Amino acid sequence: MRKKIVLVAMSLSIFICSCGSDPISTDETANQSSSISESTVEAYSEDEFNSKASELYTFLYDSSIELLNLGEREYNQWDASIKLGVSSVDFEKILSDSYSWLSENSGATKETLESDCALIKQQYNVLIDMNVSDGHIDDTLSYIKELYDSYINLYVMVSDPSGEIDAFADSYNSYLKSIKKCTGYLKETLSIPETNTSVSSEDSDTESSIETESTENVIESAPAQSPETPSVSDTFGHESGDATLEEQNALAKALSYLSHSAFSRSGLIEQLQYNEFSLEASTYAVDNCNANWTEQAVEKAKSYISHSVFSRSGLISQLEYNGFSNEDATYAADNIGADWNDQAAKKAQSYLSHSSFSRQGLIDQLEYNGFSSSEAEFGVSAVGY
Repeated sequence: MRKKIVLVAMSLSIFICSCGSDPISTDETANQSSSISESTVEAYSEDEFNSKASELYTFLYDSSIELLNLGEREYNQWDASIKLGVSSVDFEKILSDSYSWLSENSGATKETLESDCALIKQQYNVLIDMNVSDGHIDDTLSYIKELYDSYINLYVMVSDPSGEIDAFADSYNSYLKSIKKCTGYLKETLSIPETNTSVSSEDSDTESSIETESTENVIESAPAQSPETPSVSDTFGHESGDATLEEQNALAKALSYLSHSAFSRSGLIEQLQYNEFSLEASTYAVDNCNANWTEQAVEKAKSYISHSVFSRSGLISQLEYNGFSNEDATYAADNIGADWNDQAAKKAQSYLSHSSFSRQGLIDQLEYNGFSSSEAEFGVSAVGY
């Protein structure tokens, strides 16, 4: 059963045409004639806005769960191929197998996900154009926008997996965290009823059920392709000294992670704790691995740019979210040779491939994503606007 997504889509479609303009009476006095030529927009109350926002939220969230499950399945397939030593990852097969798995477990297909996405974009555009006459909706609208952006970015990523597995995992976890944050606020503000939707796989190496109640799954960064773990004493010339056995193992794990991926100091501590090392052992490992966090920020930035599209400020924010200092994040963004105009053009193309925008609406969306006015103008012009 598709978790009533189709029913939600049908209910959402009811109000698509409810945002029309009220006609201006021809009985208006002459001194009002200047305003007659202007189109008026129907005003909605805060309760009406919240009602429609609740419907959109439910649809958005249920569809996000489908994409999260699809993305985690793709990651598991991808990770398995790396462990098998496959030299060239077959992304088409990964995507096909993941769609088949999703269809078997939830009924969702590539076609239904595409249909859901089109309806969500339509309903989102209706919602953000609503004219609310009273009340305070700014916070709710802000969270709806963030949830929508995370959904769209997640949809783009899992619909065409590519790049490096670490970048895929980082982006997935970033969108997941954003969805969790928005969910916590919107469920309380909009009085969303409790649900218990999940999709699980029995043959996955790791638990792949993503509960809509907690949505707690985090994809662990990919393991090193080599099964060998570097010894503590052989890497960076470090001697274990009086370190405890747990600290030595935590350090070995930290060195293994750094041999194939990039981390901030706090990010690596969290990753080690995720692997059930104590805070003390994780901190010891990170402080004794001789990592240069500025260089790590640069590597992480390169990984992101190779897989996704960012504005300069968006990339800095993403790196800060990963635990890098503003100084390191800024240095990284300014030293990876990124063409921000080109990034704006790619982002514009991504949006247009999944939704419809006016020229100014697309410029506004790009600026919302952190691109400067000139970069946004370049981006929309590059895609033919």
